Amino acid sequence: MRSPLAAACAAWLCMVPALAAPKAPKAAPAADPIAAKLKESEARYAAGQYRDAAELLEQLMQEAPNPAILYNLARAWDQAGEPERALRGYQSYVASPDGTDPTRLKRSSLSIDRIKGILAQKDADRRAAEEEIRRAEEEAREAKARAQKEAAAARAAAEAAEEEAYARAEGEARTRGRLRVGSVVSGVLGVAALGGGTWFGLQSRTSFEKFKAARGETNADGVTLKQELQAQTQQQALYADIGFAVGAAALVTAIVLWPRGDGEDADSGSGDTPDAAPAEEEEEHVSWHFQLSPVSAGLLVRF
Repeated sequence: MRSPLAAACAAWLCMVPALAAPKAPKAAPAADPIAAKLKESEARYAAGQYRDAAELLEQLMQEAPNPAILYNLARAWDQAGEPERALRGYQSYVASPDGTDPTRLKRSSLSIDRIKGILAQKDADRRAAEEEIRRAEEEAREAKARAQKEAAAARAAAEAAEEEAYARAEGEARTRGRLRVGSVVSGVLGVAALGGGTWFGLQSRTSFEKFKAARGETNADGVTLKQELQAQTQQQALYADIGFAVGAAALVTAIVLWPRGDGEDADSGSGDTPDAAPAEEEEEHVSWHFQLSPVSAGLLVRF
């Protein structure tokens, strides 16, 4: 048997056209606070303030639980866009042991199926969004790993190129150093060879002068002094030729090897300085020449 409070709630719900009203309406005192809250919830529901209406109905359910209020509460949460709360309200109404209406039961069952479909779709969308986020994060991690790998490869390539350039520059520096040393050594050798050639040339000139002044003296081996001086002059002239040739080649090499030079071969200017003196004895037909040319440089003695 229903209590007087439940009967009063049912009577007021019958007066709300937008909300379902319970049966067996009875008059309620005007000063009843429950009736006032029911009227206010009806007004807010009619004005589209579904959340406010649902909150008032929640208070009423705590103060005077009633299946009709529970059904209207479920509808209010449904209109307010709270499918989870609406689902709980419909399910509670369907599970209510008494005071339920067959039409409302059918509507509640349809609403439960509809809301479950909505929630299932929302759950599927949520899982799809989470999967999309997970995939995006995985792709971002892979892209970051690739970028780090490429950056590391670029750094390694740059370091290798830098090391190669450093090694090449160091090798070139060592080569230039060796070339400078070789150039200096060749220059010193060239100067020494030219000095030796000059010395042998002077010796050859001295021997030639002695040859011209010699007469028919002979030594213990039967060789005349002129023959001995002639051989000595020719030998010294040959040494002078060799000295001038080696000196010229060494100086050319020094010029070529010196990296800061032009690298052009220094052409030795040719200039004949004939120093032929008339023979004191015409019958000898001997002459002494100093010759410097690109091919040969030295002393030539003709007898």
